Amino acid sequence: MSGFARWKDSNFSGSLGAFQVTIPVREDAEILPSEIRKLSVLRYVQQSIPASSRWYSIFVRYLNQIAARVRGFGGNPDAVKPSPDGGEGIAEFEGSETGVRVLLLRCYLRGRLGFGCR
Repeated sequence: MSGFARWKDSNFSGSLGAFQVTIPVREDAEILPSEIRKLSVLRYVQQSIPASSRWYSIFVRYLNQIAARVRGFGGNPDAVKPSPDGGEGIAEFEGSETGVRVLLLRCYLRGRLGFGCR
């Protein structure tokens, strides 16, 4: 689904913006592993966010939403441990595209939260 908004007045017309929504339609068993991996990596990132940060409660709320998705897909979010690689093993990720994505995600989130990348 996508959308586009325009406006027009007597002096100027232009676009306000556009958006696209992608909804994955797959079996629960196909979606669950990626949601577990996401939850694991984000729980690892959470460990580096101070509880005093103004973003901490927002991040926890986001984690709770992902945990609810894991539960909804038939998984156990309480069994998902924090891991920098999603629990799949560093050796498997070294030099891989997925490993680079994990590192970039961690750096991006830390940067957005004001903690820099290490």
